[in-house]
Amino acid sequence: MANYLTCYDYGQGGVWLYIEADSPSQITATYRDLEVFEATPPWWNDEMERMARSHKGETWKKWLDQFRR
Repeated sequence: MANYLTCYDYGQGGVWLYIEADSPSQITATYRDLEVFEATPPWWNDEMERMARSHKGETWKKWLDQFRR
């Protein structure tokens, strides 16, 4: 298992979070509308990393449920 950076792009921004999975395809097969990144974008900074890694817990699991296929 690995942690993959994902993004839900809502048009004027995005919600970035890490999801643990066996592969990027496992994430896209489970969650519609999430883009998976195997590497961080070149403009990614330490604050973005901290925020993306802080999106954990039951609240985020419920949020992700809306994107299940």
